[in-house]
Amino acid sequence: FLWFPELTLQDEEALETEGFNEEQQFGNELHLVLSEIKSDTSIDEVISKLQMEGLIEDKWQNEIKKIARETYALLEQQDFVQNATKILDEQDILISETEVKRPDKIYISGKKAVVIDFKTGETLNSHNKQVFNYCKQLADMGYENVEGYLLYTKSMELKKIK
Repeated sequence: FLWFPELTLQDEEALETEGFNEEQQFGNELHLVLSEIKSDTSIDEVISKLQMEGLIEDKWQNEIKKIARETYALLEQQDFVQNATKILDEQDILISETEVKRPDKIYISGKKAVVIDFKTGETLNSHNKQVFNYCKQLADMGYENVEGYLLYTKSMELKKIK
C-alpha cells in the first residue's frame, strides 16, 4: 500500500492558471493581445474577441488596452513597420526536426526581415539570445537583411539586438 498525500490531480485549466501570480497572468494576457493585433485600429476588436472567449479578464481590460495602444504607437513610427509588405504573427520557424520557435512578429519587405519579440517583464540577457537565434534562422532561410528587436512593454523600450 502506497500513500502520497502531497500528490493531487488537477484539471488542465487549473494547471494553466493556478501556477501564475497576478503579474504573470497579466503579462500572458497582454502578450496574447499583442500577438493578435494587426494594427492600431484592431486593438478594441481583438480585446473584445478575446474577452468573449474568456481569455482576458475584465479587470485588466483597460490596462491592456492602454499598453497595446502605446506599443503600436511606438511600432507605427518605425520604418520597418511602415515599409513592410507582409506581417507574420506568431509564425513557426523550424529550427530542427524536433524544435520549433515562434517569434511574436516578423515584418517583411523584400529580402529584409525584422523580428519583434514582446517582453512584459523585466530585462533578461536570455531575451537577447532568443531574438539573436530568431534572426540567425531567418538569415539561414535566405533573408539578406535581418534585424531583431525586443520591445519591453513596461518601459516602452524598443531595443535593437546586435
